[in-house]
Amino acid sequence: MLFSWKHTESGKETIVELPIKIKKSVSSDYGFGGNLICNNCSNQLKQSYNCSNCGESLTIGQIEKRMDKNTGIIYTEKDKKTFMEIKVDNNIRVEKEISTKDVIDELLLVDNQYEIYNNEDDRTQGLIKQIHNFLYQKDLVLLVSFGYLGKELGGIVVSTKDRLSLITLRDYTLIKEKLQLGLIPRKSKFEKEFNAVSSSNIPILYAEFLKTVKENKPIIKVEREEKKPKTIAVDFLEGF
Repeated sequence: MLFSWKHTESGKETIVELPIKIKKSVSSDYGFGGNLICNNCSNQLKQSYNCSNCGESLTIGQIEKRMDKNTGIIYTEKDKKTFMEIKVDNNIRVEKEISTKDVIDELLLVDNQYEIYNNEDDRTQGLIKQIHNFLYQKDLVLLVSFGYLGKELGGIVVSTKDRLSLITLRDYTLIKEKLQLGLIPRKSKFEKEFNAVSSSNIPILYAEFLKTVKENKPIIKVEREEKKPKTIAVDFLEGF
């Protein structure tokens, strides 16, 4: 992935670009649990799906086909995954710099947390350290858009205590109405910007995918040329 940030300071515009990787920061597995076993012989059970027509029994991993519940169009999960990956740009683009306190009003959008890292050489390692310090000392958060696993997502890049974190945002349309009466909503300074980057394009891409399948158009994986960073030395980050 390429991290791209256009920053203006003292009237000078600087483009920060560096190759990065991301990995989920939080585990949901405590490492314990129980297996489903047979009531009669206590043997471990295997979940399967049985066809009511031909009687074939398949595990979830063996089922390749799906049928859209609204249109009845039949497709494969492999084709869907390939199509989504073709349409998504797997790079992180900074859309806006925002004060940390202005994020509080939009915390309902917070979803998953990833760590941004790259330890391949001293230059990128040093830049990530500088960005981590810069955001903390300037009390800033970066509002970003990016592609990941076939999805266009919105997120915020935050300097947390021991890492540079990428926090994904869920689609703002999924936020439920509040229940408490009498609370007067505050006006969020960057509501439009947060809504814009968090709005999911998955429904649009899924409809486009179904149309492609219906018209029997080929879905071919395209190998993208890796983008190279334009700059690695950044003046405004010096000293951080």
